[in-house]
Amino acid sequence: MTDGVAWSLMAGLGELYFPGLILALSLGVVPTAMVATLPLAIGAFAQLFAGRGVEWLGSHKWWVVLTAVLQALALVPLAVTAFVGGGPWASIVIFTSCSLYFAAGMSGGSAWSTWIGTLVPRRVRSRYFGRRQRALQLGTLAGFLGAGLLLDQITGGQSIGALADRTMVLTAFAGLMLLAAVMRLISALALASKSEPVAIPEGHGRMRPRAFLALMFGTARTAQQVRAGRLLLFMFSIQCAAKAGEPFVAPYLLEDLESPWVVFAAIMGTQMLGKAITLGAWSMVARRFGPRRLLLIGGLGVVPLGWLWCVSSNLPYLLAVQVLSGAVWACYDLATFLLVLEDVPERDRTSVMSYYFVGICGCAWIGSLLGAAVLKLFSDAGGTPTHESYLWVFAISSGLRLVVAGTALRLAVRAHSGHVDEGQPARA
Repeated sequence: MTDGVAWSLMAGLGELYFPGLILALSLGVVPTAMVATLPLAIGAFAQLFAGRGVEWLGSHKWWVVLTAVLQALALVPLAVTAFVGGGPWASIVIFTSCSLYFAAGMSGGSAWSTWIGTLVPRRVRSRYFGRRQRALQLGTLAGFLGAGLLLDQITGGQSIGALADRTMVLTAFAGLMLLAAVMRLISALALASKSEPVAIPEGHGRMRPRAFLALMFGTARTAQQVRAGRLLLFMFSIQCAAKAGEPFVAPYLLEDLESPWVVFAAIMGTQMLGKAITLGAWSMVARRFGPRRLLLIGGLGVVPLGWLWCVSSNLPYLLAVQVLSGAVWACYDLATFLLVLEDVPERDRTSVMSYYFVGICGCAWIGSLLGAAVLKLFSDAGGTPTHESYLWVFAISSGLRLVVAGTALRLAVRAHSGHVDEGQPARA
């Protein structure tokens, strides 16, 4: 729990302000949106070596600890760039550091998913991870709102575009990135203090790309593998659709609506609050009806969120939308996490999650490119995004989610009929 809260504070203070840092450095709207996806894709490919790292250390635990430390160190160049006020090399440093940050985080995450499965018994997973996720959301919210209030005080309530001198706000960003790095080091110490009942699960090995493709496209041999493939396919599709709109929320609020930092923090933070206050209820649903029913609710619930952003830019309305958004994404996230632990065999989990991170980040990148193309298409004659162009991006994102819900959700949640022994061949 200590590890999770420290990690969430790092995310709230640092990771969620990567787009704000780029805007403060005057690097543009599209780079601001792309920093949420392109470094993720690069980092995802780099973390394919996670399996080799685990084998090299002979331990999932110590690989997770090592990558946590590396993730903390990746924040330092961001702090330096902000402190010196940028420069012609700023874009290269930011994208390189963010790529290293996400590569370390995902490399540790794939191994962590195997390690945590040996620590938390299946009978208590819904309750424990529901509580843990709630603590993480509150930690992220605290860090995000705290940083937003600090930036608002420094800017005097002005939007970032109205600032003539950005020296103080960039210095604040430098401090936030360093504080985020300290939080991740605290997380690493907490991870190092935990036990490791099984360093390497029996039968553990690196899954070849061909085997992962077989898992994805239904030619796997067991019922458990087929269910895992359907789940992953659905998650990839939802990610692509969602990222066509999500990365453009920050520039929409800060650039188009010219929201002060405190308003930006309140709108974005309300989503985290929505997640935190509903996770307890979703964990109860998971215990009573199972995670597949939970995925059905969350998978359908995320569809209209982009359309709701098109209705009004009124602050109370956007706060209400964000509460709803947090609730349905909390449902979706908890369901997919529990299903990964249930459907992906423990011996394959590190490899599967490595490939999963590549796929999920590749889909996010494709989605963000689509959103950028739509934004460009509906911009004014000078290429500047208009209010309507942002609304088109959000609307198309929801349209894509509707297509996904209609075509892939059935594959993701369809329960196998009857009881099939996990080691037996799956029915066609």
